[in-house]
Amino acid sequence: MCTAVSFWSTEHHCYFGRTMDFPVKNTPWNLTYLPKGYLWRPLAPQAAYPSKYAILGGMRRVDDYYLIGDGFNQAGLAVAELYFPGQVDYAARAQPGKINLSPQDVIGYLLGNCANISEVAALLPRLVITNRQWYDHDIIHPFHWFIQDASGTYLLEPTSPTLSLQRVELGVLTNSPTYANHLRRLRSFLGLSADAPLKTVEEALKDYQGDLPQARSPRSRFIATSIRLAHQLPVDDHQAVAQSMKVLGAVKMAHLPGHDDFTHYLGMADLNSRRYFFTPVPEMTTITQSLPALMAKYSTPQVLSQVP
Repeated sequence: MCTAVSFWSTEHHCYFGRTMDFPVKNTPWNLTYLPKGYLWRPLAPQAAYPSKYAILGGMRRVDDYYLIGDGFNQAGLAVAELYFPGQVDYAARAQPGKINLSPQDVIGYLLGNCANISEVAALLPRLVITNRQWYDHDIIHPFHWFIQDASGTYLLEPTSPTLSLQRVELGVLTNSPTYANHLRRLRSFLGLSADAPLKTVEEALKDYQGDLPQARSPRSRFIATSIRLAHQLPVDDHQAVAQSMKVLGAVKMAHLPGHDDFTHYLGMADLNSRRYFFTPVPEMTTITQSLPALMAKYSTPQVLSQVP
């Protein structure tokens, strides 16, 4: 039940953030660094490969495997996975001659091999997301992926075997339904026609002064976050992280009886300086790390936070 945002500051620097909302797992989410050359071992039949780029982000370590919930690489490409139930069309089996990945291996492969959105788009015709469980999972998780670099924010929705990117103009993503469905509901909430142009939607978001949806549902969080983010912008680099943390903090989910999902951490990334701001919940003490500084110091993976 995650929420993700992206935006550009008045200095034209790009920022990315998300809440990690997930049930309890055997291993915690931690801010983690993986060096250039790290040997990825995705599920068979895909062969192991060394990462071309160093990576920093929110990860879980399972035995000697890393699952990336979100992160960015030294080239400035960021990717995050969000839950997408009832929508995915994964391949039933591996396809010869293709790059066959489990859903949990997608982020590692993209960040390990691609420097930007253009390289991701060029890779997609060769990529197959297979219907396979990951190492410590008992189900096949449905995901869609929020992808950003300095050129823009995009979405990979695996709703058909043919994978492609679509632009995320408003810089907000939650869980199911599809992004197009979210946009239709947002236009309706704002009192706009179903075909109202994007500029009209952006103006209506900034002008909106009514009550915001309070439910935990993805539809409510998409509408509320779109309005909150629009009201925060424009923002300069000095204010960017703090203001966006307020937007994400407004949809932070407590661990309530009867609800499996709750927020494990808030993550914000400054893709210009390559810094990550990791705020575990409920501690709410932000850990800040610089990818260039880590690259200069470490040649092996490093867990940079210790969440119980």
